[in-house]
This record gives sequence, C-alpha cells and structure tokens, in this order.
Amino acid sequence: MLSVWCPQPFAAVNGYDAWEQYVNDRLQDAIANGELVPVNIGSDGAWGVRVAVAPDGLTERERAYAVVTSEPYLLVVSGGEACLSGIEAVGDPAFAALRIPLADGHYAIRSTILAWDGEPGAFGADGCPTASALSDFVIQIAPELGNEKYRTTEVTFDARDASAASVSAHPNWTFCVREQPPPGPVTGGPDSATCLDLLGCTA
Repeated sequence: MLSVWCPQPFAAVNGYDAWEQYVNDRLQDAIANGELVPVNIGSDGAWGVRVAVAPDGLTERERAYAVVTSEPYLLVVSGGEACLSGIEAVGDPAFAALRIPLADGHYAIRSTILAWDGEPGAFGADGCPTASALSDFVIQIAPELGNEKYRTTEVTFDARDASAASVSAHPNWTFCVREQPPPGPVTGGPDSATCLDLLGCTA
C-alpha cells in the first residue's frame, strides 16, 4: 500500500514497535484525521506514480487513459511538507520516495488509475514500460475547497471501480518496474513517474 502522509503526526515513530503503535494499530484513525492518505488497490506491486500539485492536474494524455479517480481524502499538512512512500516507511521521511513541499493547511487528495498499457508505444522491445510510458497512478493534491465529502476507508477505490480498472491495467502492475527518473521538480514533469518498489513485489 502506498501512502501520502505528513511527518509531524508520526514523529514518535523510531522503530518497528513504534510503527506498529502509531501507524499500523491506528491506521483508520490516521486516515480519518487527515494524517495519512492511502493509495491502496488491495495488493502489493511495483508502481509508477506521478504526483500533481495544483494547479497541475491530469495531462491530456493521462485524461485519455484515466480509468477511475477516487473520492477525495483529507490531508492536513503541518511542518511544510508531505511524503510519499510505502506504508512501511511512514514515520521516517528519509525513506520516503518523494518529499513534497506544501504550505500548511488542509488538502484534498485524489488518486487516478491509468490504463497506461493501452497507449501505443507503452512497451519497449524487452516487454517492459518505456521511459515515456504513463504511470500507474496520478496522485492529485489540491487545497481544500470546504465542501468535500472525504473518504476514510483504507481501500482507495470501490470494488466495482477497482474491478473495472483491473480489466486493462492488472496484467502489467506487477511485472515491470519503472526506472527512477533524474531528480527534478516535485511533479517530475507530465511524462515521468516515481518508481515505488513495495514489499511483496513480484517484479
């Protein structure tokens, strides 16, 4: 499971036992309180992810291959940044795949699944995604408007939506690992992805 999280609420995490206490054992409360946003389809894998911070959003290419976008989740930022990582790294920003500078405040987070494998040229001759292939997920971060009805479940998408998404995307989610792009802007550009190789990955 991927997660977007604010470091401050997890400052007491200094080892596995503390991670169990402050993250795993209170995961539902952390989601409801806006401390952590899950990106969870119910299985581990090696995912390509792009983070889009408003005013950035889905590109024209991404909109063409978007399968489903989640309901918004609340993220409350304090301390000037949020982190993107696998759930096992929550509490230690040094192990985050991406650290995202954000002004303190309330944000609405939506995740979009892309059927990236349906785009012509997505695969190279070796059968793996090309450097220009779209990501598996786009995580969109936007300031709260005040009228959101926030989702609080650990699973990001409803079962019917996840089932529809898996028709085009599931054959490739665990077979190919995207290469990490060179360091760059927070969003990495519209055609790049941050690779997160999660525990349990079969790639």
